[in-house]
Amino acid sequence: MPISHKYKLIFIHIAKNAGTSLEDAFEMTDSGHKTWQYYKETYSSEWNAYKKIAVVRNPFERFISNYYYSIMDKSFHHSKDGNARHGKHPDYDFCKNTEINHIVDLMFSGKASLKHQGWQTQSDYITDNGKVVVDELIQIENLSEWAKINYDVDMDIINKSKDHFYLDILNLDSILKLRTMYSSDFDLY
Repeated sequence: MPISHKYKLIFIHIAKNAGTSLEDAFEMTDSGHKTWQYYKETYSSEWNAYKKIAVVRNPFERFISNYYYSIMDKSFHHSKDGNARHGKHPDYDFCKNTEINHIVDLMFSGKASLKHQGWQTQSDYITDNGKVVVDELIQIENLSEWAKINYDVDMDIINKSKDHFYLDILNLDSILKLRTMYSSDFDLY
């Protein structure tokens, strides 16, 4: 679990939200993408004593980042040949051969089920019946400043895919479908 005893932080690591960078900067142990329920049950004393945080991201930007991350030939965690920390990205072949707007159509209609946690809603990780259960939500674009101001920690962003502006990539139909698919995330952000 991403936890820092030094800073007394529990970090709910939502996939594709700069979690690898935060874990590195705060010297966290037991990294991974798990929901709040896991932490509360497994680490109940820390859950009650430590500050609980999560990083949230514009859902359009997160979706695009996840798409481009899935088709990278080599990233911090994955590679197309499988010779990386976590092997080949589980959605590499499908995404490499499918245009992003078509993926939105397939996901929206229930005809595609992608495997990486980055496609999951952010709210799945940090809400209980619609109520946020962490103490603080940090917008990804404010993360480095938050770390510096609150903990005097300098953060380098690692495992980053190339920046893309969603209006340059997604068509209007995809934007409307993603708005529906990730409506709970827009409420968080």
